[in-house]
Amino acid sequence: MNGPTRPRMLNEPPEKSIWSVVCSVLLGVMLVLLVFELWFTHRFIPVRVEGDSMRKTLSSGDWIYARSDVEPTYGDIVTVDVSDLKDEKGGYVFYENAVIDGKLATVSIETIIKRVIAMEGDTVKCEGGAVYLKKAGEGEFSALDEPYAWGKCNDFSEFTVKEGEIFVLGDNRANSHDSSEEGPLKAPVSGVIADWSLSHKDAVSKWERVRQKIRDFFQGNAGNR
Repeated sequence: MNGPTRPRMLNEPPEKSIWSVVCSVLLGVMLVLLVFELWFTHRFIPVRVEGDSMRKTLSSGDWIYARSDVEPTYGDIVTVDVSDLKDEKGGYVFYENAVIDGKLATVSIETIIKRVIAMEGDTVKCEGGAVYLKKAGEGEFSALDEPYAWGKCNDFSEFTVKEGEIFVLGDNRANSHDSSEEGPLKAPVSGVIADWSLSHKDAVSKWERVRQKIRDFFQGNAGNR
């Protein structure tokens, strides 16, 4: 037979209910996730692929992550800020047609995703669909081993990359607007794609779509207040 319940002493903390424990755990988990989110978004930039110029490496609609604090090197996939890049006539080099206020207009493409082929001081050319590179200080061209390339690149004559320029190509060599047509680009690299996000692009894409829906949900609620 159970005896009488001992009264709680004045200096004895009250017993926590199960809901109090659950709420404390959930609050701790949310705090950890918030800290991780802040750290992650500070370090990595989500990038959504538009178009097929990087097939078969990347497809339109894929999500990947880029870092803005990493210097690009040969073979890296990068995002290039081409929003201010104009031709001799003052027109945008990279553009798309859009309907604005019911009228068809030409608007600048802000960012392109391509692969780094040549950098300052290098000379590059394409013959018979094969890309050849002569790095700065070297005397001869070497054919690039490009297992990522899909299709043949259109031949182009020699380009020498000057200071502040970069030479980039899309992996879909038969369908990419890039340096093969425009030559080296005098435009800043805004991000270098993280290798791990390429290796796990399917999982990254699924997670980023969920993440974007969560953001849209809360932004929608905020807008309806």
